[in-house]
Amino acid sequence: KTKRKREKYIARERCLAQVHVFKVFLWCYCRMYTIPRPVWMSIGQALNIVANLLFAFGRQSFLMPASAIMGFCFGVQVSVMIPTASELFGLKHFGVIYNFINMSIPLTSLFFSALLAGFLYDRKAGPSNICYGMQCFQLTFITLGCVCVVGILVSLFLSYRIRPVYKTLYPSGVHDT
Repeated sequence: KTKRKREKYIARERCLAQVHVFKVFLWCYCRMYTIPRPVWMSIGQALNIVANLLFAFGRQSFLMPASAIMGFCFGVQVSVMIPTASELFGLKHFGVIYNFINMSIPLTSLFFSALLAGFLYDRKAGPSNICYGMQCFQLTFITLGCVCVVGILVSLFLSYRIRPVYKTLYPSGVHDT
């Protein structure tokens, strides 16, 4: 029992350490090099495309790495969206903005999981309502990869638009990227 508890504790602490290292790394890059946070969102979306392609075309051995990549990308998105919203819109109505960010997670989950994946699965299964193999959800993951491409484009556009804000917030930036 104590070995199991120790393993859980080590795993939890390792996760917390990774989160704090990422926060410090992101803070240093945002302030030192004035790289806008939406660029990191684009990087997360690009990794998300890799995970979706692993799900779509991969074998069963790719499920664990694809799940880990997907979880990491979700963590990047959530941890970057909140400070980005505060930098863009200020802190006056931050509670409302934060709640909209939190509301977007279950809404997109409903749309992509229940509606899109369900529709594409039913179409692939046909009248028998039975489908086996990776072809059942392959089109769903390809569609999610295409949505990630749109997300990258939007994030890069936002990065371009937010650049003057970063120059104002962090005027001591070393490089002009």
